[in-house]
Amino acid sequence: MILGSPKKVRGYELKEQLSMGAFCISYKAEKRGNIYFFKKYNSLKDGSLRKKFIKNQQLIIRKTRDYNYCEKIIDDFEEGNDYFQVKEFIHGVDAEEYMDSIESFSEMLDILIKMAKNIEELHKRDIVHQDLKPQQFIVNTTTKETFIIDFDWSIPEGNMIKSVCTIPFKSPEHVFDRQPTKASDIFVFGMILYYFLSGYEIPFVYNCSEYDDELINLKIKNGVIGPTLKELQSFIPDSISNMVKQMLSINASDRPGINEVIKTLETKESASADEKDIMFKSTSDPNSFYLVTKDTDFDRELIKRYFKNVRDFEGDSIRYYFNKDGKAMFKIFKNNSGWQITDVLGTRNYALKNGKRISGDTLINDNDTIEIFSTTSKKTITSFIINLI
Repeated sequence: MILGSPKKVRGYELKEQLSMGAFCISYKAEKRGNIYFFKKYNSLKDGSLRKKFIKNQQLIIRKTRDYNYCEKIIDDFEEGNDYFQVKEFIHGVDAEEYMDSIESFSEMLDILIKMAKNIEELHKRDIVHQDLKPQQFIVNTTTKETFIIDFDWSIPEGNMIKSVCTIPFKSPEHVFDRQPTKASDIFVFGMILYYFLSGYEIPFVYNCSEYDDELINLKIKNGVIGPTLKELQSFIPDSISNMVKQMLSINASDRPGINEVIKTLETKESASADEKDIMFKSTSDPNSFYLVTKDTDFDRELIKRYFKNVRDFEGDSIRYYFNKDGKAMFKIFKNNSGWQITDVLGTRNYALKNGKRISGDTLINDNDTIEIFSTTSKKTITSFIINLI
């Protein structure tokens, strides 16, 4: 939202309002030709809380001064009852928006590792972020540099100002009103990993359209996690699935440290660095994908499970086009020449590779497009992009 008329505070011209909440308002500001992120805190009327908050913020500023991949507070000041912060403007998009644009598991893993290393740097400085969520990570779309932001309620471990989290990304310490610790960050980061790697599911409220705070609290109190990542996405390595399950332990002492998390994410098994697998991804819904690691029949059940949100040109699920007798629509398999695709769709529909109808066994290459075409409507039903990883 553009402000009705330019307003200046200490020489900072507030150009555009970016967000507004009960606690603060943020702006895009300019001073002497430089762009800044400008924040006004408007709910610190309690004198005791105000002093604690400002003192803690100044401590966090000092502790993070030497870390380049975090939000830098370059100025803070008070005017009347208001407290202001001026921060470097980080160019990029939040992690969730960035994940929508990626085309391979390895690229997603690369960003998740960088996010984990952001947390590692905070923990090295004995800082608990306390309010982690996908929107607290900014990815530069050009350089892929990843930054961690929003230290409003971050604390030196052992300190306490106020317990803060964002639904549904909360830890048992938030639920039970206990002191947040580094282990609390580990738990919430486990939720974030689960969220991205499962295709945007929340572990404690799996397959729910809305996140009910009371339901999440109840599930966490009862220790009900939901399906493992491996059960949801068969291509997820056992090491990552098991680690995320451990990160989501209700008992804080059972959770791994951030160093162990990074080590697991960086293992060769996790990275799938050699070009032996295929990422089969919907072009219309980037959250719908399947990693082919072995000969695979793309039948009705596989499509229903992994591509349930993909629709045709009329908005119907694409599973309706798949053979109801259980036979595959098409098959992907590997021989000495590499990965192959063969069309077994039948007479009503057929598959194309890069605009040409597939006839017999056809070699698959990186960045190939596979289309499903309806002979009845004479239209493309849906399409997929191939990535060799």
